[in-house]
Parts: sequence; C-alpha cells; structure tokens
Amino acid sequence: MLVTEELDRALHSQIELHEHIYSALDLELTKMCQQMFLRYSPHFPTSILDIRCGLGRELNALSRICSNCVGIDDRLQVVRYARFRYPNLKFKVGDTSSFRLQQRFDAILSLRWVINYQLTERDLDKTLQTYASHATPGTLLILEALNPEGYKAENRLSKKPLKSVTEKFYGQAIAKSIFRQRKHFLDRQRIWNLPGQAAIEDYCRYRFFSSKELEIILSKNGFQIAGMFDNRDLDYSDLSGTELYVAAIFHG
Repeated sequence: MLVTEELDRALHSQIELHEHIYSALDLELTKMCQQMFLRYSPHFPTSILDIRCGLGRELNALSRICSNCVGIDDRLQVVRYARFRYPNLKFKVGDTSSFRLQQRFDAILSLRWVINYQLTERDLDKTLQTYASHATPGTLLILEALNPEGYKAENRLSKKPLKSVTEKFYGQAIAKSIFRQRKHFLDRQRIWNLPGQAAIEDYCRYRFFSSKELEIILSKNGFQIAGMFDNRDLDYSDLSGTELYVAAIFHG
C-alpha cells in the first residue's frame, strides 16, 4: 500500500474525522467478532491480539469480555492516540507482518484487509507465520479480506463525502478502482480535497485471494477454516460480496 506521508499526516491530524468515518464499521466488526467467539470457540477468549488495530475501538469494546487485549499497529501517531484514549489496554508499535511478542493468544484479529496488503509471496509468508507464532492449539483467527468475486474488471468511479460530527471538518475523496483480474490485483487511486490544503493523491494496491486460496494458505500455516462469509451478519450465502470474513482455528 502506498500512501503519501502528506496524506497520512493530514488524515490522522483530524482524529475526529477518522473516528466518525469508521465508528459504525467498528461497531459492526465488534459484534461480528463476538458472534464468531460464540460459534467457534468453546468459551470467550481470555487473550486477544488485534493486528493493525488502528485507534483501538474494536479492542476496547472487546475488552469488556476479555481483560488481556493487545493491539499492534505500524503507525506511531495512531498508537499514541490509542494509548491516550484507552490507557487500560496495551498498544505497541511494530511491523504488522513480522513483529514477535512473547505471548500466545486465544484469539487473533486480522481485520481491514491486512492480508491484502501482502503483495509478494515473501510478505505473505511472513504475515502468516506471524499469525501462527502468536497462536496456540485452539486459537481462533478472525480474518477480513477483499473478495475477488465481488469485483468486476471495468473501472469504477465513485465520490464519497466525509464529514465530522462536530461540523469542523469537511473532506471529499474521489476514488477510482481498477480490478486487474488476470493478476488478481486491485489498484485504487484517491484524490483528497481537504480544507485549506492542496489536493492530495494516494495510491493503493491490494492483492486478491479467492476463498479456496485462503483455505490453502491458512492450512499450510496450521489454520483450518471453520466458517467463511461475505457479510458481517454471518449469514450463509454464495460468497459473492466484496469482502470475506473468515473464522479459522489453529491446530499447529
């Protein structure tokens, strides 16, 4: 993923904006994780690791059922804010594909397409080994990934207004996404218009994995898929949505 330092500073200096954009999504993901705990774990986890935890909202919500929660993120400013906002939780700065903690967890969260940022086989292997290094037999991995079945080959253009609850901030992003079907990549270009600043452009590339590919790569690293869905309500379907939500149990 390629995001300019200029954009990163601009967006994360507006924490209220970040909070407003993702607050509803975070609530949905938290509820989904709780449902997966009920379905696929013999009990609620006693320890949770959240990989690329962001501002820590999901982890904070889940700390009500689990006191031992740790979040990892590679963005120092985000981790500082999470520590300030939730001082009762543990947040660490680290490379989310290769960090190592001296601890194993009952549950590991890998949300917001972390696996899709792994563009090379080396990066993918490092990330999967990181999952396994922090798991113990019975650990539940909850993974969110982009689903190639939910995308088409043609270009898509959309505009999304972003506005904070306090009315102090207004920003608009124009996103253009190209699905390179033969290469299994999604290229996304965004142009951000933020108040008082020149337009800022950022570019992201994501690597797609089919449901079968996810099953194979997780199995090679000791995880067996227990459930896969294309919606956060965990309703069974034909897996044609734009995201996949995976529950996998570690067997070593």
